[in-house]
Amino acid sequence: MPTPVRTLAFFLPLLLSGPLCGNAVSAEQPPETPTPPAPGEWELVFEDTFEADGLDTEKWTHRSSSQRDHQQGNRGHNDQLEWNQPANAEVRGGRLILTARRENHTSPSGHEYEWTSALLTTSPSFAFTYGYIEERAKLPTEPGFWPAFWTWQQPGGQTQQEIDVYEFWSGWNADRFLATTHPWGGGKWIYYSEHNTSPGEWNVYGADIRPDGVTFYLNGEAVHETPNAPTEPMNLITNLAVDANNPPANNEAAKEVDHVRAWKRTDALMPARPTP
Repeated sequence: MPTPVRTLAFFLPLLLSGPLCGNAVSAEQPPETPTPPAPGEWELVFEDTFEADGLDTEKWTHRSSSQRDHQQGNRGHNDQLEWNQPANAEVRGGRLILTARRENHTSPSGHEYEWTSALLTTSPSFAFTYGYIEERAKLPTEPGFWPAFWTWQQPGGQTQQEIDVYEFWSGWNADRFLATTHPWGGGKWIYYSEHNTSPGEWNVYGADIRPDGVTFYLNGEAVHETPNAPTEPMNLITNLAVDANNPPANNEAAKEVDHVRAWKRTDALMPARPTP
């Protein structure tokens, strides 16, 4: 798996002949700008490498319209058991750590939850319709958890705009992730693809989202393509859900994230949206 480049520093060796004479040379190159594996020319428009002290709340919020219960939970819907809260999202050692914990919580609407976890979205700081997005993450190996990196229509959107760059069910699908696009306007999803992955190890999950379709990437290689494409602006979401269909036996699990990035095209390779 390729490791994203953060800082490249090259130091010229000191060539000394006799006493130090002050003419040794040291040169340092500036850091390279990360680029996606998809063809074309790109501009980086969103990035979080989680090097700050604490979560950057100007980029991320914990409430999303994808969650029906106070925008923080889906109790009774979508096979989720968790209540999402800021306390379960921690930045430490250059990593974002989302932790699911077995603990009771009562939501403002009165729903009872036996698990807490974390969901972060870029609403309202960043939205896009087309571009390349990626997350480098290490997924939990304990059965019963459901990490994902995906998009959801921005607040006020008129139709469902969901692209699952990856979903991973650690119980029944322990060596594969799912990449999915959903039909715009709601209804049953129509594109479903499985690819080998390695939970407990670092992987880079990406998607090139264009008007004519979506190409999914794993560790820099294209693995699946669909003709379905979004029609409205979307926010990014990273989360760790708890699977109601396969409840965990243990009391805690974590998803680690090294970075989240998004680029927009700056060349002429952006295709037009197909005519229906």
